[in-house]
Amino acid sequence: MTTTKVLTFAFALFALIGLVGISPASAHEDDQGCTPGYWKANAKKNDGDRWPNNSLGTITPSTLLTDNVGNPPQGPIHIVNTNGLDITGMTYLDALQLKGGSDLAGKEQIFLRAAAAAILNAYYPDPDLAYPIAAKDIIPLVNAVLATDDPATIVAAAGVLDDYNNAGYPLSNN
Repeated sequence: MTTTKVLTFAFALFALIGLVGISPASAHEDDQGCTPGYWKANAKKNDGDRWPNNSLGTITPSTLLTDNVGNPPQGPIHIVNTNGLDITGMTYLDALQLKGGSDLAGKEQIFLRAAAAAILNAYYPDPDLAYPIAAKDIIPLVNAVLATDDPATIVAAAGVLDDYNNAGYPLSNN
């Protein structure tokens, strides 16, 4: 891939992110996020007792990626199926355990692992977890990135979400 194409994909990513009002530059020093490993460990050790269950929506380890998780006013929202990776029957816990790979489906796995954690972070109700993307914005962002079917865009977006998810977490798995 040429440098021009890489830059074009990078600008496309930032345009997509801009559609929902976020950008890597909007991250603040006090932003926080929990990693996919945190959410996976909480699901396995504590049956997901820290997973979102509030007025924004309910997500459990067995919630399907294609299930509606949002409540009004943002409306029910869910992840759409992709061209590279079939997510039919895939739960949020399954997504957190994806390994990734070098083809389109593998890159979507990398992105969905980061996206699942990002969605859990965004829907977490406690102000102690200051995630930089609002619950109403995160799933539309995920769907916009997946709709590109572009490996470079998908990997770049996974990197942005991974940075947010690794911003530090105040939550305990005890």
